[in-house]
Amino acid sequence: MEPDDLKSAPPDDPALDAWLRANASLPPLPDDGFSQRVLTALPSAPRSARRLWLCAAGALAGTGVASFKLLQAGGLPALAQSLHAAAGQLATPTVGLALGVSLISLAYVFWSDLRRFVPL
Repeated sequence: MEPDDLKSAPPDDPALDAWLRANASLPPLPDDGFSQRVLTALPSAPRSARRLWLCAAGALAGTGVASFKLLQAGGLPALAQSLHAAAGQLATPTVGLALGVSLISLAYVFWSDLRRFVPL
């Protein structure tokens, strides 16, 4: 257990600020290749052939089920009709407003990352 009188330093501690400023100009400690040795000693990520085969089998099963359902529903004309109906629903003003608000929100959240791609 921690003692009752244990308190963390306030965020505006002048002694801590002075110590950090004094030691900020010191060069970093040399590690003599220690970091590189640690990284090379770590085990590599396991590559599983079983996982690859399971993913491929899942993709094939999904493609098979989708193809079966498409043929059962009437083929490509039925698919085109469904896509046309879905596109018609996306063209409503409320969906457009929701997409616009979502895009503005995402741009606001990721603006620091997007600034690299936007010349200002």
